[in-house]
Amino acid sequence: MKTTIDFFVPGFSKCGTTTLFTVLNNHPGIFIPEFKEPNYFGASPSAKKSAWFESLYEGAKKDQLKGDCSTFYSSIFLEDSASKAMFANNPDAKLIFIARDPIERIESSFREMHNSAPKFGLNTPFRLEDALIEMPQIIEDTSYFLRQQPHKKLFGEENVLVIFLEDLQTRTSVVADRCYAFLGAGKHIYTANTLPHMNRGEEKLYDSRLFRRIRCHPVFGIWLSKI
Repeated sequence: MKTTIDFFVPGFSKCGTTTLFTVLNNHPGIFIPEFKEPNYFGASPSAKKSAWFESLYEGAKKDQLKGDCSTFYSSIFLEDSASKAMFANNPDAKLIFIARDPIERIESSFREMHNSAPKFGLNTPFRLEDALIEMPQIIEDTSYFLRQQPHKKLFGEENVLVIFLEDLQTRTSVVADRCYAFLGAGKHIYTANTLPHMNRGEEKLYDSRLFRRIRCHPVFGIWLSKI
């Protein structure tokens, strides 16, 4: 692959990575594809997939830093293979992780499991306590320190920055400036009036048993998805 990624935002899921993506892309010296999570590294390579990934960065200018914000790179399922593939692409890459209150992340992840899991043939339990038992990744992916270790082992602690969603929300320009400086992107003032809160977990509703059956139905589910 010809494209060298300068930095990654590999985690953590449901911690405000989409919001951070918007803040980082506000810097004129940074380019992150609109397709924010290509999940390229660590997956099975193919010529077609590589060509698609390369095409995401065709709009990048020569002097822009290229980033990849795929949170799956810090999941328990992909962290080892992803970190090795990322390192092979660029051993000098910088990594930014964004964390949040762990209880809020677990609740948000539970909502996401209700929203998205049926697309992958998974049926999330309707009670949180059951989901935590049947889907241990909800808790494992909230073990922020452990999820960083495969990446820190390869890239070194000096190339890893951890920020917190709560800080980004209350001190947006300060945290944004810290990220820009860490990436070596140069000084830039984040000028947006308000911090965008995107991909809100609270906007994703829990399934009821009836609603789950309808939206997983091969006919009714297709019509429901269009509404």
